[in-house]
Amino acid sequence: MMLEVEKKIKQGYDYLKGQRFDEAIAVLSSLVHTAPTDDRVFNYLAAAWSGKGNFDRAIDYLNQALQLNPDSSEAYLNRGNMWDSKGESERAIADYSAAIRKQPDHAMAYYCRAKSYANSGDYESAISDYNDALNINPNFEDAYFSRGFSRMKSGDYQEAISDFTKSIDLYPHDADAHLNRGISKMKSGDVDGAIADFNSATQINPGLAFAYFNRAIGFAHKRLYRDAAGNRY
Repeated sequence: MMLEVEKKIKQGYDYLKGQRFDEAIAVLSSLVHTAPTDDRVFNYLAAAWSGKGNFDRAIDYLNQALQLNPDSSEAYLNRGNMWDSKGESERAIADYSAAIRKQPDHAMAYYCRAKSYANSGDYESAISDYNDALNINPNFEDAYFSRGFSRMKSGDYQEAISDFTKSIDLYPHDADAHLNRGISKMKSGDVDGAIADFNSATQINPGLAFAYFNRAIGFAHKRLYRDAAGNRY
């Protein structure tokens, strides 16, 4: 019996990884009564329903997973993600905080809580959490990018440039990092550096309209009006 349960759990997980959500739900739902104390079943069902965009159903399954395993930092993290997807930042932050209490070295929980703080306009708390995430994982590229964005929104352009540069060092082909570093350089008065970053952003992603728009502004600052007028994709 146990071997059959494990086989189905693995099958459901494989469907989940392949984004075959309906098949994952069909397999895992059959285990709700045969393996009612295995929190993996409920976590995976939550992920499958989340993949289908049904966040309320996912939350219901995560509630059941947490009843079975109240110490699961991953279940708190995942439920926080569901609240965040529903635009309920306060509930998301509460769950991310619970995940951190259960696992204090959980870099992703700090990162997700930081994003919720940033979405709420609390950039100071967001930056603090990004700091913690990066202390745990110094190669967390998304955290550098997001901390840079929060610093840029806070008006701390030099520190934002530093973060975007680190993000680019780790992942050179991120057009958005080049774009936002360019915006930060423009705000700090480095128009030539900004134009160079907008050039890089458009080379990586020729469809990134906002990079062309900002490059035109840079050309206009330099009185290169013909270049600004012809700046399009």
